Amino acid sequence: MIDDRLTMQVYQLFSQFLSVVGTLGLVLYAYALLGIIFIPIIFIYIVLAGFYRQSSREIKRIDSNQRSYIYSSFGEQLIGLPSIRAYRQQQHFRTKLQAATDVECRAYAMTIYIQRWLGIRLDFLGNCLILGICLFGVGFADSVSPAKLGGMPRPLP
Repeated sequence: MIDDRLTMQVYQLFSQFLSVVGTLGLVLYAYALLGIIFIPIIFIYIVLAGFYRQSSREIKRIDSNQRSYIYSSFGEQLIGLPSIRAYRQQQHFRTKLQAATDVECRAYAMTIYIQRWLGIRLDFLGNCLILGICLFGVGFADSVSPAKLGGMPRPLP
């Protein structure tokens, strides 16, 4: 079961890698000057990925610490349930566990927020790439074949 998942993940990684390399190769083959657009986009991507990796690692650490506190606290409450009932402290411990769960949910929500943050930035970089290719196509409309840019041929004058 684990080998099947690992094989599928490696396949997906390899497929995505070849897709990116193929797209880059096709763009450079069509018109080499379009490769200039990739240089700042790759640099910005590396910076964003580094920031995301560091932030994600820290947020996941905080989430896991909070989750372990909840598990240990819940286990202690189960073991000490007769004493908690004897002293009628059920509400105190319920409130304590709910507060810890709320804090853990905030940490978990941060993992979702940081993933969305990265998604928005990557979408923006993709849109910048498309904008650059479009501006390049308009700027060099007389010297670049529309077929190379993926468009329809211009009508004859």
